[in-house]
Amino acid sequence: MIASGEVFLLNGETSGELKPQPCFFNRNIRVLAAGLDRAYVACESPVKSEEGRQCQVLCYRGDASEPVPCPEFDAIEGRIRQIAIGSNHLLVLTYEGVVYSRGSAAYGCLGHGGAKDAPEFIPVPALRGKQVKIVAAGPMYSVAVTHDGDVYSWGQAFQGETGLFSAVEAVPRFAPAVTPFRVTEISCGHGHVLARTEGQQVISWGENTCGQLGLGQKCKPTYKPQVLDSIPSQIGMVSAGWAHSVAVGTDGRVYTWGLNSHGQLGLGDTATRMAPHLVHELVNVHQVESVQAAKTFTVFRTSAKRALLCGQVPCSPNSQVSHEFVPRRPGEKDPTGCLLSPVALNIATSTPLGKSYSELSDIAAFDKGALAFATSTVHRVEP
Repeated sequence: MIASGEVFLLNGETSGELKPQPCFFNRNIRVLAAGLDRAYVACESPVKSEEGRQCQVLCYRGDASEPVPCPEFDAIEGRIRQIAIGSNHLLVLTYEGVVYSRGSAAYGCLGHGGAKDAPEFIPVPALRGKQVKIVAAGPMYSVAVTHDGDVYSWGQAFQGETGLFSAVEAVPRFAPAVTPFRVTEISCGHGHVLARTEGQQVISWGENTCGQLGLGQKCKPTYKPQVLDSIPSQIGMVSAGWAHSVAVGTDGRVYTWGLNSHGQLGLGDTATRMAPHLVHELVNVHQVESVQAAKTFTVFRTSAKRALLCGQVPCSPNSQVSHEFVPRRPGEKDPTGCLLSPVALNIATSTPLGKSYSELSDIAAFDKGALAFATSTVHRVEP
């Protein structure tokens, strides 16, 4: 994605609405990425050098309302395609198929081998020449998928989350249990992983203490992928939250399962589900195109280019924002600060017209909120 438009922020200081971020006005946005406690925006620098406009990466951490520059990304050679976020490590994938990592080497999550931390981004040696097309990261583990369909993973796997039999790997290892499924998308939760296959099915592996694998019952962790035949739709996208899971069908229908402590499954209650359930309140009302699952909430992007949220509305413990102003379901008595079914988020406007015409094309969610992007559009105003 390289497009101009507006970036919006949802967090504990935005009163439950998406607010425009002026620092990104008139700048081409390349990547939105979010996970755990932070979110990143990769955009073209406002200053043009002799080599053209360079990429600048900015970070929103926690409940911060303003992003901070991340000069460490300047070490990346090539155009950034993806940023994957772990607890104390980062992965960057370029369009040339090169994977970089930096941060803490705990449990080998950097993939460099050994226990030496990397304060700067370094290419992952074992993936050189592999032509990687997808990267994903959990708290202490990492996954990469090549253009040939091979899956490599490394880091901590106490719950089988790397898809490997071993508990810890300090360098990328070929994952023979996952590769045959021909993975086209991967999403990492706290201790479980979801993937979409070429056959448009969902597979899951890892921890299952809250039913997040969708197998119909609790079971011991497994490193072997499980096919979820119970979902009737062909799958277009998957997203793993902290301990809940979401799948969007190519027909626009949404299925959720796992932990539901704050209503993040969007099923109208807070009961945990052990198997995929259709979100009935969206049927014949909203066609969902994409989804992002965070720790205690889920954000959907609809075919109308709007955002819906269920679960805990992002809030800050020190915020001055009152719960009286956050979104709520008309006529329903949901727990304070929570939405048990999906509700549309308001998109604030920076124009004097008073109404936002922004059409969202991308959303990235993290534990403290979400970022959204709307491409620039021209609207004709009749006199």
